[in-house]
Amino acid sequence: MKYLFAFSLSILSCLFLTSCSENNEIIDGNRIKSVNNFSFDQSISAWKNLKKTQGTSYNYTTETVSWTGFGTSTTIKIKNNSIVSRTYKEFNRDGDAVTITDSYTENTSQLGTHTKGAPLYTIDELYDSCISDYLNVSSTTNTLVFETTKNGILTHCGYTPKNCADDCYNGFSIRTFSWTTND
Repeated sequence: MKYLFAFSLSILSCLFLTSCSENNEIIDGNRIKSVNNFSFDQSISAWKNLKKTQGTSYNYTTETVSWTGFGTSTTIKIKNNSIVSRTYKEFNRDGDAVTITDSYTENTSQLGTHTKGAPLYTIDELYDSCISDYLNVSSTTNTLVFETTKNGILTHCGYTPKNCADDCYNGFSIRTFSWTTND
């Protein structure tokens, strides 16, 4: 009976007091560190500090690439902390040759009108997605990925199931990032 009580108490604690992943790990922004030695919490703090000095206008490009040579890139432009455009390219790579197979650019009035491409997220929203959608899965059955630049900005967040062979990454990869002016 006391084991049933203890088990019930742990389930209730998990449901009501904390956020738990499938193996009951508590989501902790300090539990995983990047190669550059930034934890999630340190990275988001660095990001907020950089925005204070650099401003809230920037561009970033996410990219997906398959072992088959198929890939996509999406560039999101943010001005004064609001998304102003999204550019998508779909491509096939054969050695050094790259062939664009589909593309579009959305301006402010067209944002979200295409289904292909990375979601319309600011970097702040990517941090939210990182901790809630990707870093909270079981580290027993998945390899967690969290990487930053040398100054702490998020570049990779996701996971790969441990028994998967090809194209199994769930998450996002920021390939380029640059600050712009608020003009």
